[in-house]
Amino acid sequence: MLLTEHLVQGVDVWINTPRRPWEASGTSGMKVLVNGGLNLSELDGWWAEAYTPEVGWALGDGQEHGDDPAWDAAEAEALYELLEREVIPEFYARNGEGIPTAWVARMRNSMAALTPRFSAARTVREYTEQHYLPAAAACRERTASQGAAGRQIVDWRRVVEGEWSGYASAAGGWKPTRTITCLKSNSF
Repeated sequence: MLLTEHLVQGVDVWINTPRRPWEASGTSGMKVLVNGGLNLSELDGWWAEAYTPEVGWALGDGQEHGDDPAWDAAEAEALYELLEREVIPEFYARNGEGIPTAWVARMRNSMAALTPRFSAARTVREYTEQHYLPAAAACRERTASQGAAGRQIVDWRRVVEGEWSGYASAAGGWKPTRTITCLKSNSF
């Protein structure tokens, strides 16, 4: 983490080329955003969701190709082409004042469009809303009934285990020799 903190502060373009689907979480590419860096990445993880041509560059077709050496070679060639024909020329194309206007426009688009969407604040908010709060509500509901749903499940399992010996194998498959009454409850 400390190394990445130093790397993202001075980067102009963050090149990330994992094999799909091996992108971990994309936090390094997200950190680049707030420092004005641009992303050139495999269409995997967060970049598959974030990418548009106005904010960076993408590699790949968004599909998995395993360890196919031919695909690796094709992606390497695509990376070199992208760097030679788009990324490097855009970085070095300067106006009369020496400013890379197209590069700066892409930086601004990237920061404006992606920084609010891909941040730790967003992640914490989404995890809280989608996971933690529902889990807390479910826990409150279960504890309010002193674990009645859990007891029902345990009781049902005991009935099934106890009655299982009442089933016998026949030439036509499994046939019950006894009837088991299952719980009918919407509580779990």
